[in-house]
Amino acid sequence: MFFTKTRMKFLSIFAGIFIIAAMMPASSLSFADENNAAMIDGVSYATLQAALDAADSGETVVLQKNILDERTGSETGNADVRGLVLKGKKAITLNMNGKSIKEDELAAALSVESGSSLTIDGSGEIENTAGGGTALSGEAESVKESNGSIITFTAGQTLFKAAKIKVYKVTVHAGDGGTVTRIPNVEGGVAYKVASDDGYCIKKITVNAIEQTLTNEDSRTVELKNVQSDQEISAEFMAKTYEIKSSIKTSPAKYVGGIITKTAYVKHNEERTFKVSPKRGFTVKAVYVDGKNVGAVTACTFKNVNKSHEIRAEFKKGLFVMLDAGHYAKYNRYVGTYNGSYYYESQMSWKLHKYLKNELEKFQGIKADKTRPVQKKDLPVYERGKKSEGYDLFLSLHSNSGTSESTDYPLVIRQYGASKKQVKLANKLCATIRDTMNCKNAGKVWSRTYKWKDKKYDWYGVLRGSAAVKTNGYILEHSFHTNKAKAKWLYNNDNLKKMAKNEAEVIAAHYGLTTPVSEANTDAVITDDTA
Repeated sequence: MFFTKTRMKFLSIFAGIFIIAAMMPASSLSFADENNAAMIDGVSYATLQAALDAADSGETVVLQKNILDERTGSETGNADVRGLVLKGKKAITLNMNGKSIKEDELAAALSVESGSSLTIDGSGEIENTAGGGTALSGEAESVKESNGSIITFTAGQTLFKAAKIKVYKVTVHAGDGGTVTRIPNVEGGVAYKVASDDGYCIKKITVNAIEQTLTNEDSRTVELKNVQSDQEISAEFMAKTYEIKSSIKTSPAKYVGGIITKTAYVKHNEERTFKVSPKRGFTVKAVYVDGKNVGAVTACTFKNVNKSHEIRAEFKKGLFVMLDAGHYAKYNRYVGTYNGSYYYESQMSWKLHKYLKNELEKFQGIKADKTRPVQKKDLPVYERGKKSEGYDLFLSLHSNSGTSESTDYPLVIRQYGASKKQVKLANKLCATIRDTMNCKNAGKVWSRTYKWKDKKYDWYGVLRGSAAVKTNGYILEHSFHTNKAKAKWLYNNDNLKKMAKNEAEVIAAHYGLTTPVSEANTDAVITDDTA
């Protein structure tokens, strides 16, 4: 019983399939195999003519085998006997798929009726060996080659009088960043335009394995003439890059006062910032972009870059300061103690000159150095002054001593023969020390000399040494450490930091260098036209 039911069920299914098959058009009953002539969108047809008849406008008929002497009408005794015919006023594509269509008796192997349009694609061959016969018949505009094919025919004949035509496939590869498109109506052959997208250029074109290398070209036309085989065109593209060339002024050498970001190549429409960094003791004089002064900026940002640029930086010398901590080790002690410790002039001046160095270098364009590396190392006073060679300012820091504990005023000793500007700075420093320490008496500014061989020289060795190397020098006496109250004041590190800050501000203002390093990062923005 089980076997009978199963068999009956199978027969029912088979009968259903048979009925459905019987209802299908005869032309589409066959499956895709070597016996079918053509295929449309996965449906096979036994003859090419059946496929041509079944095809709707816009569809592609793909040959599956070589076609030989396929005809319409009666085989004998009928004037309507023709080869393959496209009719029905429709436009279709015939993909030769490496196959051939041949006729050896009739006037035309393939005819296109008025109102219809046939596009030949792929590689293949249409031939008529009958005497005087043509491969194709129809209106000139009714038969054309696809963008991916080339039709060739016998030399000296028009397309529609040729007994034999060949269709060659053109394979096109376009990488990211561009296109390869057919140029219509090129006399004597076909042509393709290789064009880059915005922001790209052609890197390489390969035609049938023959390579052409190009640089920064936006487009190139590739012509194919006297074609005798399938063709292949490949194009590679690359993002456009633009050189932004950077440099600094190197003459005179003493004004090589900084660096700039190195020359760079920037991709199309990208952004790049160039930093202009002056050395200590230098400031930016000017920055030029493509020859135009954009100001004394410390950064320049190029936006939407679509062309090359040049950026050039110039620097100017700021202020070089040499600081000297008066005396060394434990020298010049106050007679009493503060919190159980003695005050030493040498220790105070060492702290103060370090604080002053830090405060000075908070300003753009100021460089400060010390005459010796460690506090306990001594250096002859004249040699200390000479350490300032190449610097603009020499300051030797001290506290004074006297016979009276009540003596309280600052003293600034300037070089002999100081200019009015140098004297003016001495007066400013003296006033700053007085106000910061709240001294009871006004400060004093003077110079002291001695005479030798009818010529005057600075009495103090540090000033004599700094004068010898043509550096403007001062000795700063921060009141008197023989005054208990002032010794106590100078013993306090916070007071010394306040003093360093005030003295640095006076010096920076005197030389016109008041911009803090933290606020010196000004930026110029260069935006390329995006149109």
